[in-house]
Amino acid sequence: MKIRRALWVGILLWILIFVEWSILIFLPVIKDSLTSQWAIHYVMIVVWALLGAHLYYKSKDKTSGFAVGAIFLLVGVILDMIITMPLFIIPQGRTYLDFFLDWQMWIGYIELIAVVGFYKIFKKI
Repeated sequence: MKIRRALWVGILLWILIFVEWSILIFLPVIKDSLTSQWAIHYVMIVVWALLGAHLYYKSKDKTSGFAVGAIFLLVGVILDMIITMPLFIIPQGRTYLDFFLDWQMWIGYIELIAVVGFYKIFKKI
């Protein structure tokens, strides 16, 4: 596994998702609809995960896509813990547990790992 490459791609994905959420929460049409925001986010996760997998596997690495997806996720969770939580979530009165145990977050986590994992599988075909 190319750890440095996985870390950089994970950081890029976190930035893209951060910008995406920033747009979604202020977009006039859906800013008051959390359901719409999550639905759009789930679609965009596929796009971001495919982009991340494509960037990572340009190096012809043979590492499992599920392991690479887990690294991408771990990078994002760490960045959420040190940036998103203290700057945006805690000031709203929410806690780390509220944020990380949200079932909608877990759908996104699973989706990210699955898309990157299946990207690697189908790339072989």
